[in-house]
Amino acid sequence: MFSQEWSHDTSTVYGYALADLNDDGRREAIVWISARNICGTGGCKLAVFRKNKAGWKLLSSTAITRPPIRVLSSKTNGWHDIGVIEAGGGVREPYEGRLRFSGKNYGVGWTGLKVPRGTKGRVAITDATLLLFPAKCRKTREVSGSVFGPIRAHDGTTGSC
Repeated sequence: MFSQEWSHDTSTVYGYALADLNDDGRREAIVWISARNICGTGGCKLAVFRKNKAGWKLLSSTAITRPPIRVLSSKTNGWHDIGVIEAGGGVREPYEGRLRFSGKNYGVGWTGLKVPRGTKGRVAITDATLLLFPAKCRKTREVSGSVFGPIRAHDGTTGSC
């Protein structure tokens, strides 16, 4: 689903939410991923997936975001804007930035676009709380019934679960 840059990092945690971003009656998955080797001073990775007949397909991936992640009432090109905290990496005053849909995907990196005060929306992700690759190998089922199905826990070494 994603590149191998974080796939077996035992520090990887994520938060996700389902939301109908384009008001077509089908929900997309918004996933915020935090891991040692993909986060920087500006934040971590946010991805948006669409479901098709073959399963979940990556629509968009943005690297510089922090929660809370909000689905905003405002729209661009027929898709709801996404509010993310933009901080660190040279940003002096943290602010809620607005990711807008380009017609193909959501913006990459800092938008520089502040969410106008009073913009309505709902918080989709408050933080990354689900452990993706636990440090100790044990059989587990993912808590809270992920839309991606059960994820086997392993530590990335040969022969682990």
